[in-house]
Amino acid sequence: MGESESERLEQIAKVCQERGTFIIDDLVYRDVTFEEKNIAKPISTIKGTFRNTISLFGLSKSYGLASLRAGFVVADEIIIRELINRIFQGMDSAPDIVGQALAGAYNTTEERNIVYKEYFEELRHIYKLKFNLLLSLVEGIDAVDIKYKSLILEELKKTNLSQEEIDQLLKGMPFVSIPNNLIPEAGFFAILDFTKVKGMKYKGSIINTERDLLKFFYKTCRIRFLVGQSISWPKKDELIGRITYALDNDLIISSLKMMHEALEYLTRGDEYLIRLNRLEDQEQMAHIKVDGWRNAYDNIISAKYLKSLNYQQQTERYIASFEEYKDLVLVAVKDSQVLGYSCFDIKSDDKYDSELVSLYIKPTELNKGIGSSLFKETAKLLHEKKCDNMIIWCFKDNENAKAFYKDLGGSIVEEKTVTIGEEKYEEVCFYFDLDVLNANPF
Repeated sequence: MGESESERLEQIAKVCQERGTFIIDDLVYRDVTFEEKNIAKPISTIKGTFRNTISLFGLSKSYGLASLRAGFVVADEIIIRELINRIFQGMDSAPDIVGQALAGAYNTTEERNIVYKEYFEELRHIYKLKFNLLLSLVEGIDAVDIKYKSLILEELKKTNLSQEEIDQLLKGMPFVSIPNNLIPEAGFFAILDFTKVKGMKYKGSIINTERDLLKFFYKTCRIRFLVGQSISWPKKDELIGRITYALDNDLIISSLKMMHEALEYLTRGDEYLIRLNRLEDQEQMAHIKVDGWRNAYDNIISAKYLKSLNYQQQTERYIASFEEYKDLVLVAVKDSQVLGYSCFDIKSDDKYDSELVSLYIKPTELNKGIGSSLFKETAKLLHEKKCDNMIIWCFKDNENAKAFYKDLGGSIVEEKTVTIGEEKYEEVCFYFDLDVLNANPF
């Protein structure tokens, strides 16, 4: 944030001062700013902020000298003393070339200013062109500044692409966008929003999580990037990728072309999404459980017990336990309607790693594949949590459930007797190998 955002920087500084919080101002990208007059402004230059601000500078990013390991800290003397004490425990000197490089990059001589201006004027042009090239391949050629259109066409014509392929690429990437409020003003990273891909399928497998997205692109075109979790993205329901455009232009083009082609393989997903449950889902989930029991266990569980089930009591129980179980329940939702849900648990005993505790589908939504989808997404999630196997108990007399779990690859390994209400019932335990269930999802 440069001079144009001084007011916001002052607000940040004020909040930190009021709360006794240190500011770590990372300025290693400071000079790779697209607008020369809006170079990042150190917060420590704002009156009254120096004593609680730690400013970091270096040569690795703006100057492309990561291997030199050259950087420095500007802070209050008390902080610097402590840093020196910590650093000297691991090292007591630095190569002379490091000091000379830093002095060369950050001194205020006229000679340095001339060289600096020439270097960064060219560098800014390069990165602005690279970003607009990326923008044209993601959002389409009409999204870029008119002064870059001819330059982008020149870059594309340098490749082996046909005019037809170029025209297709310049229509933009399907299902992907760059958020308008996150157009980069500096550096060489861009945020891509893949949320529209969520719920779509590749070879029958749903892309529902960040891990699914990464597997899809790596499997189809060997491309990797950072996802939202890696950059502390705040909206968990979105699928976000952070990609670099600090690459040769032909590599940017070929990479985006491969991603474009991979996205064309996707087929429309189901009309519902699978996500973690929310507090507002609990009442619908309670109704699904009560209705599910009455529908599925009509001739298995005593009529007296089924009649005693109560929507309100079940809703109150779910709401009361939400905080404890909110990360252990997946729901299938269409718009705001809950169609079904699965509840799972990670076990601590030596015999089994995890358990699918329950799987309920709204009676009107049965036989639509929702149960299978919830089962597979649960198995996928547990596998990501490093579980090797999963069990589920079901009534021995529930032939439909037994056939369902057998079709999914389960095998009965145990039996037990349980008491529900005033009656005893026999249950069987199905065992699933999560490595087998999750082998080659694409």
